[in-house]
Amino acid sequence: MRSKIYILLGLLGFSVQLNALAQKPQAPRPFEIRLDMEEPSYMLDELRMSAWTHKPLALYNLRERAQSTDPETAARLFLKPRHEMLGLADPELGDLVLRNARTSLAGTTLRFSQFFQGVQVYESETVVNISLDGYITYVLNGYKSIPTTLLVTPAVTAEVAREAVAARIGLSGALDHDRIQLKVYHSHHTSRLAWNVRLSGSEPYGDWEALVDAQTGEVFKCQDVSCYCSPSKSHGNPDPGALAGPTLGTSLPAPAAMGCRPALWSSGLPGERRELQPDGPLLLPPPPATVNGLGNVFDADPLSSAAAAYAGSYVDGADANAPVLTAQLQNKTLNQITFNGTVHSLVGPYAELIDFEAPNKGLFTQASSTFNFDRNADNFEAVNTYFFIDHSMRYINTTLGISLMPFQYAGGVRFDPSGLNGADNSHYIGSTGRLAFGEGGVDDAEDSDVILHELGHGLHDWATSGSLSKVNGLSEGCGDYWAQSYSRSKNQWTSVQAPYQWVFNWDGHNPFWGGRITNYGALYPGGLVNQIHTDGQIWSTCLMKIYDAIGRTKTDMAFLEGLMLTSSTTNQQDAAIAFRQAGINMGYTMGELIQITNFFIGCGYIMPPFPVLYNSFTAARVNAQYVNLNWETSAEAQNSGFEVQRRLASEQDFGTVGFVRGNGTTDEAHGYSFQDINPSQEMSFYRLRQVDTDGGHRISEVLAVSGSNVQGLSIGISPNPVQDRLLAILVGGKASATAVDYRILDLAGRQMAQGSVSRSATVEIPGIADLPAGVYLLELSVEGQSAIQKFVKE
Repeated sequence: MRSKIYILLGLLGFSVQLNALAQKPQAPRPFEIRLDMEEPSYMLDELRMSAWTHKPLALYNLRERAQSTDPETAARLFLKPRHEMLGLADPELGDLVLRNARTSLAGTTLRFSQFFQGVQVYESETVVNISLDGYITYVLNGYKSIPTTLLVTPAVTAEVAREAVAARIGLSGALDHDRIQLKVYHSHHTSRLAWNVRLSGSEPYGDWEALVDAQTGEVFKCQDVSCYCSPSKSHGNPDPGALAGPTLGTSLPAPAAMGCRPALWSSGLPGERRELQPDGPLLLPPPPATVNGLGNVFDADPLSSAAAAYAGSYVDGADANAPVLTAQLQNKTLNQITFNGTVHSLVGPYAELIDFEAPNKGLFTQASSTFNFDRNADNFEAVNTYFFIDHSMRYINTTLGISLMPFQYAGGVRFDPSGLNGADNSHYIGSTGRLAFGEGGVDDAEDSDVILHELGHGLHDWATSGSLSKVNGLSEGCGDYWAQSYSRSKNQWTSVQAPYQWVFNWDGHNPFWGGRITNYGALYPGGLVNQIHTDGQIWSTCLMKIYDAIGRTKTDMAFLEGLMLTSSTTNQQDAAIAFRQAGINMGYTMGELIQITNFFIGCGYIMPPFPVLYNSFTAARVNAQYVNLNWETSAEAQNSGFEVQRRLASEQDFGTVGFVRGNGTTDEAHGYSFQDINPSQEMSFYRLRQVDTDGGHRISEVLAVSGSNVQGLSIGISPNPVQDRLLAILVGGKASATAVDYRILDLAGRQMAQGSVSRSATVEIPGIADLPAGVYLLELSVEGQSAIQKFVKE
């Protein structure tokens, strides 16, 4: 096997938590303590390996048939036989608790939180994706090895820890969010019990996360983890366990979006409720009446629609009106705003105006459904923000068909168009799922790029159920991409004009600040400079190259669906492969997938060899002289062909028995067949070794074929999957036999059990309850006749 090793050097420093999430960067405040860093790693074939533990952090290009129709069972059956490779301490995975499972266009993605002696491990998440056609495709392994000697009884109370954090921050005034959880923190060789404190308020404004040593009381992390939009603003990591651990003084609600719970929800607490699958929608109060209104907006911004530069009369002018700017107002439909019979409110199913940050300017309700204002009116920013959030969320949920809403509350995206105490920045607040926009310089909410950038942080957070990643500036790049995706779709600039590549055309690229671009020249990972807003441009630049090649719709879909496969520690490398995997799972053409691959490679990302996609693979004995193998591919990339390999149950290694030429690169389905004319007479195992034109290869699933003495005997298994009882139904064969011999083998051909039972139409196989969970083969023999059947033990 040819091994390729690539080193991905983690930036040993503050590569993850340099700033909180926002449009502009913000310098750390004096009381902040930032300690998280990216785990260094290297690529080994189709694995990303930790340079600390040498265990896989990610498994790519998987195509293994799920062994159960229940997603959680299938994921656990995949992980259990690999627990040593992945470094999982418990072979039965008892310390992995399902936190969330989301089914979307790219399949079902399951998120398991790690617990140590009943305490959740901070930012440890294992993610498994199962495609809609039933294959495990992509796995992230965030498991942490905790010393068994670590004490989990705190010496410091939660109240003392909270007060220490509040005092450090200088917190005052009302809080929007107040949560304390006991967690185990682990980084490299350091493990400690800690109180995870999360406070969100306006004095000082921010979304504050702290870790307090539960034995000593030391505050060893204290950071504003809001998502800010630019460098004079702040960034950090939302808590992937925000809904998954014990919360001081509160109960844990299940999330709700648009009145419906997710198909599967786990509380994440051992011993508490594990799954909630209601028969119908969550019962909510009847919605208020809605009507369509009208309002003035800038679409996408006044400079782009006018094809003008920031100069002359096309300037902010302290928020003053100017004829050239007023001429760029466009009257748009405000979909489904609320009408209570007296006043109209900017509240709808996809967006909701609230007033939670200073300066408090109210909710801008009015008797008329027409919200036509000039830019110098505060109402204008409220209308502009409602329009773009509503438009974007409708596009996602209806046009793209991707169900994606905030998990922190039911209803539309909550926003404050005048917040941050008027500062020149905007942010997404992960603890509450809300957006706020500042007013310094050009009012942020006048530029659709700012609105959609902050919404992009929210989409990232909601797609991952609270596991947004800031590693390598990933979420900043996501926000920039989502903003640019919309503004470029307006076709207001040509590709030869500089503003074609600009993000924040109106709010930035002016005397207030420089904005950002999507033709950034640095490559990953060497071009990382340890500043998340700058580094995020590598990601957004690459996505926009793909956008120009395959179009907005497919790029947006792979972007959102790919994010659903990621976790809170995902770097740009993992995100690129997740993007492509989402495209594979959604059936993108081979030409599109090759373009995606080539653009990512050109941006510096390492892309494992593209897999051949199988529709089917079967193997069956015709008689003592022949075994027929048949398979069909749906797409192939640089496919030289297939080595047909065979191993006997009594052997350890596979040998090649033939070769079938492939079809190179193709989007068309192709069928293949091979006949083994010299098979063994005993039970055998077959697989395909698909070989690329450059020598790379991948192994198919393994199929078992009965020995040559079947002679009409067949069996069925009920139930399948089984738990503690397996019934085998015999069909055909010698009816005079009084005994049935059985063998149970694992998929590697190792014998797990054997014996003999009395024959009847249905025989019960003993010892099933003692088998570990997994996939097995049952071989039954009756007076020289035999047959085999695969079954799953849960």
